[in-house]
Amino acid sequence: MLRKLLKHIILLVNLVFVALMLVAGAARWLNPAEHTAIALMGLGFPILLLINVAFIVWWIVCRKWLLLLPLAAIVPFVPSYIDFPLGGDNEAASNRQIRILSYNVHNFGLHARPNHIQEMKEIMEFVGCENLDIACFQEYSSGDNTLPVHQALRKIFKYSHLKVSKSPYAYGDVSDGLATYSNFPIVGGDFVRSDGETDNVIIYTDIAIGSDTVRVINCHLQSYKFSASEYDFIEKVNSLNSDVYDKTKQNETRAGLRSVYKRMRKAYEWRVKQARTLANLVGESPYQVVVCGDFNETQSSYIYRLVSRNLHDSQRVASTGWRNTYRRFVPGIRIDYILYSGRMKCRSCNVPQVDYSDHRPVVGEYQF
Repeated sequence: MLRKLLKHIILLVNLVFVALMLVAGAARWLNPAEHTAIALMGLGFPILLLINVAFIVWWIVCRKWLLLLPLAAIVPFVPSYIDFPLGGDNEAASNRQIRILSYNVHNFGLHARPNHIQEMKEIMEFVGCENLDIACFQEYSSGDNTLPVHQALRKIFKYSHLKVSKSPYAYGDVSDGLATYSNFPIVGGDFVRSDGETDNVIIYTDIAIGSDTVRVINCHLQSYKFSASEYDFIEKVNSLNSDVYDKTKQNETRAGLRSVYKRMRKAYEWRVKQARTLANLVGESPYQVVVCGDFNETQSSYIYRLVSRNLHDSQRVASTGWRNTYRRFVPGIRIDYILYSGRMKCRSCNVPQVDYSDHRPVVGEYQF
């Protein structure tokens, strides 16, 4: 009797996680500005996936056909959500391969003063050792008298295209934004304001590589821009020993949740507009396209689906193994990408496990 009751309880719990999995999976097709709660559940998709896999193993051990329940919840999302690296395009290489970097450098550590000089030095050494042909930076800082970023990068790359502006968060005489550096000639480029409301822009750089011209699009989609108190609240939520779970502090917890929710919903509204601008820019390009950027969204999101339509994801095509690109809050999260179109072939894609920024770089190797 007790064993039967236990199995019924496990089945009920499994049904709950199957339902949650289906709701989280729906986030890919629903506008997060209109369905914010579902978008937030979509962030938990990897965790729900692991839980449902565990249930499959449980039902196999129990020799029960009920394994079909979690299996049915997983299978529809396998092509869209789960990365199965293919080891790169398989045609024999005949031309020079081009190495491209996308990296959110977190203002080269300016917010971590007084250690920013050391962090900048480490990033510059890393970039210099990667034998790169093109490098796209998000949260790029132009550098003040103690941080000569541009001069250092010009020793590595022959050409540059920057779009920076004075930031309300900057220290001293520092501007930040986006920067694309190249060892191939830059023959054109411009920037577009991505949503008409925020300071976020997208820059595109037309680069001549042999007889081809490639449009490299560098973007940083809207961050949540949590306040210090909101970051503190999120850190507490992630800690099981935090006082946010204290019943005597329910009012403070509700206030914290409301604040974070509103902040995320507004960021989703901006990000959807920016993603549509980015998708239009890709579609209107007269050249092959490479999109480098920090999307602030996982591959299980509406934003990613909108931007990556008709493009190839380098990490899904040719990574040597799945790697996270963001180091805070949610373990294993991937929000930085190099997407590409046209006749290009991705030979390899790597996410070096370096900790110079809150993001990790993405490095891809391509051939035309």
